[in-house]
Amino acid sequence: MIAEKGEKGIQREVLMPGRYRINKYAEAVEIHPAVEVPAGFVGVVTWFGGTTRALASPAADPQPELEGKAAEFLVEAGRKGVSREVLTPGVHYLNPYLCRVTLMDCRSQRFELTGNDALRFPSSDAFEMTVLMTVEWAIDPARAPEIFVRIGELDPAHEKNEILQKVVIPAIRGYGRIEGSKYTALDYISGNSRQAFQNALFEKIRATCGPKGILIKSVLINDIEPPQEIATPIREREIAKEELNRNKNQLLQAQAEQSLARSEEMVKLERERVAASTQNKVKIIDATNKQKVALINQERRLQMEATLLEAARREAEAILSRGRAEADVVLLAATAEAEAIKKSIEAFKTAENYAYFEFVSRIAPAMQSIFANTEGVFGRIFQNIVAPRRDEKGGN
Repeated sequence: MIAEKGEKGIQREVLMPGRYRINKYAEAVEIHPAVEVPAGFVGVVTWFGGTTRALASPAADPQPELEGKAAEFLVEAGRKGVSREVLTPGVHYLNPYLCRVTLMDCRSQRFELTGNDALRFPSSDAFEMTVLMTVEWAIDPARAPEIFVRIGELDPAHEKNEILQKVVIPAIRGYGRIEGSKYTALDYISGNSRQAFQNALFEKIRATCGPKGILIKSVLINDIEPPQEIATPIREREIAKEELNRNKNQLLQAQAEQSLARSEEMVKLERERVAASTQNKVKIIDATNKQKVALINQERRLQMEATLLEAARREAEAILSRGRAEADVVLLAATAEAEAIKKSIEAFKTAENYAYFEFVSRIAPAMQSIFANTEGVFGRIFQNIVAPRRDEKGGN
C-alpha cells in the first residue's frame, strides 16, 4: 500500500537529487536510479495503484482520434494500469513502488527475410518462388502504450520480438503469397514484375500495420529465386534474347557510327566548300576594292593634272600678258624714240645729217686726234670734220 504524507508506509512522493535533513530513526530512505529514456525511445508507464497526480516529467500529447480505440486498453492518470501518456527522452524521477517503466524503441528497424525466413509462395503457373526481401519499420511513438498492451514488448532478437512475430511477419507472408501468385515464373525471372510486386506488397503491408501503430517505411525485394529446373532454360532464353538485343544494338551503333562518319565527311566537305567560297568572295572583294582604289587614285591624279594644267594655262596667260605688256612698253618706247628721231631728222633736213650729227656727238668726246688716210674708207668718215681745220691751217 502507498501511504500519503504523514502516514506510515512507503511514501508516494520521491526525493529529487539534493541534500535533505531526515531523522534516520523515523524514516528510511532507499536510493534507486532515475529512469533514463534514451533518444529514439519512449517510456510506457504501468501504474501499480491509483494516483491523482500527473507524471513527474512532461509526456507526449495523446492523439484524440486514437482515444476511442485505445480506451479499453489504456488508463488515465490516477488509475491502475498502463498509462495513455508516455515518457519522452530524458531523465525522470519516479517511485519504483508506484510504477514501472518499459522502454519502447521508436527508431527505424530492419528485418531481412533470408534463409529459413525467406518468403515462399507458388507462382500463377504453380512453380514455387523464393523471395529475399528487407522490410524497414518502426512503431508510432504516440501509440507505444497501445502497442505494448495489445501486442507486446520489443525484443532485439527477432524470434522474441512480438511485434514482428504477431503483426509484421504474418502480414508479409499473407500478402506476399496473395500478390506473388498473380505473376508467372517467367515474369519473375525476366524481372518484369519485380517492381509491381514490390509496390503492391508495400501498400498492402502498410495499410494493414498502420492502424495498429506500426509504421512500414519501405519494402525492398533483394532477390527472387525460381526453381532451378525452370530457371536454367528460361535464363538461357533470356540470355539469348539479351545477346540478340546486344547484337541489334551493336548493329544500330555501327550504322549510327557509319552515318556519323558520313555526316562528318559531308560537314567537312561543306566546310571546305564554304571556306573556298569565302576565299573566292574575299578575293573578289579585294580585287573590287583595289579597282575602286585605283580608280579613285586615277581620278585624283586626273583632277591634279587638270589643276596643274589649269595653273600652267593661267601662268602662260600671265606670262603672255606680261610679254604683251613689256612689248607694248618697248613699242611705246621705240615709238617715242622714233618720234624723237623723226623730229630731229626734220630739224636737220636729212637723215644723213642727223646720223652724222649723232655719230659725231657720240664719238667726239673720246677722240683726241685722228690719223688716217683721207683716201681710205675710215678717213673719208672724218674728212668733213677735219677739212675746215686744214683749210684754216693751210695744209692737208
